Amino acid sequence: MNIINIIYIVLAFIIAAYSTFQQSEPALFWIDLFAPEAGDTYSVKIVFLLTVLTLLLPLMVVMSISFLFSRIKDAAQTKNIDPSETGIWLSRKKQFQSFMMPIPVFINDIEVGKINSGSTKFFKTPIGSTQLKVGKGKAESEKLDFNLTFGKQVKTELEVIPSGLKVLFILKEV
Repeated sequence: MNIINIIYIVLAFIIAAYSTFQQSEPALFWIDLFAPEAGDTYSVKIVFLLTVLTLLLPLMVVMSISFLFSRIKDAAQTKNIDPSETGIWLSRKKQFQSFMMPIPVFINDIEVGKINSGSTKFFKTPIGSTQLKVGKGKAESEKLDFNLTFGKQVKTELEVIPSGLKVLFILKEV
């Protein structure tokens, strides 16, 4: 999904630049708004920016709706957890930093899901030694090790901390 978003954004910039300089739709709407008479001047930068935003509006709406449905689905799944199930509860604090980016969750080096900002999720795990980590690559968190017995549920918390141009994922047991 991310590659589609990136392609859409790049195309929006290309179409906005082309239509602004060619004075064609969709930039023509903004040009006519700022320069209604022939020969009037207008700011190319403002027309370009407004055209980009106009073209990105459908993507923002779709992403917002997708984000909302994902939150509703996560909340419904969390309510149906049997207290005797073995697993790990992972809570992510509600933060502005990376709030629309779900963070991948790995149990025993297998991706088992993603967690959104301000949400709590339960991940079923096998009985025995279990490792939990979040993130990929340079942003990967330290691993937390657990020895889970039948019916044991461990509560953990994820904090996203900005560090320069990247973010750090801090996992801790609660």
